This record gives sequence, C-alpha cells and structure tokens, in this order.
Amino acid sequence: MLGTDVLMPDRPLRELRAIDPKVVIPPGAEENRLADFMKEKLGGKPQIADRLHLGPLSLIVREADEAHNVTSIGVWREPEEQNTPRLFRRWRDRTTKRWSKFKR
Repeated sequence: MLGTDVLMPDRPLRELRAIDPKVVIPPGAEENRLADFMKEKLGGKPQIADRLHLGPLSLIVREADEAHNVTSIGVWREPEEQNTPRLFRRWRDRTTKRWSKFKR
C-alpha cells in the first residue's frame, strides 16, 4: 500500500500537523519541503515504497524520478492506540526503533 492520501512534495513539513497534530517533526525542519526532507532521511536515493515514520504518520514514496527526487508522496495514518492490542504495539515500537537504526 502506498498510502491512503497523496501529498504534494513541495509542501512544508509543518502542514502535516493539519492531518495529525501528534506528528513528530524534528526541530528546525518545519519549513523543509516534504520531498527534500524525505530524500535526505532516506539516504539520498529514495525508491518507490520507501517509508519514513513520523509518529502516527508514515510518509511513503509513491513516485521518484531518475535523479532520485520524490515526485509523489503517500501518507499512511497508524491505527489509534486504543484499538491496537498492547502486545502488537510493543512489537511495532521495537521493530520501528530497530528499523530506524538500519542505514542503506
């Protein structure tokens, strides 16, 4: 799944707060373009279906050009915590933490 909604890659990160106020945006990055932020965080060579987790939202590369510029971004909203079993939440949190340490 490449996201339930499509975002414009030239929009600033701060606009993600309109989708979910709990989104985690690194300090000083609020004015960065979504496409530039994703390219930087994904090692400079984003590929289709790459994900970037920002708390309850995940940004997903839907399309990228030959120069590895993100041209279309999908967004996925994580399920509400109260509806997620505790065991699954712990597994998801540990997996996300380990995956975020993995570098290409």
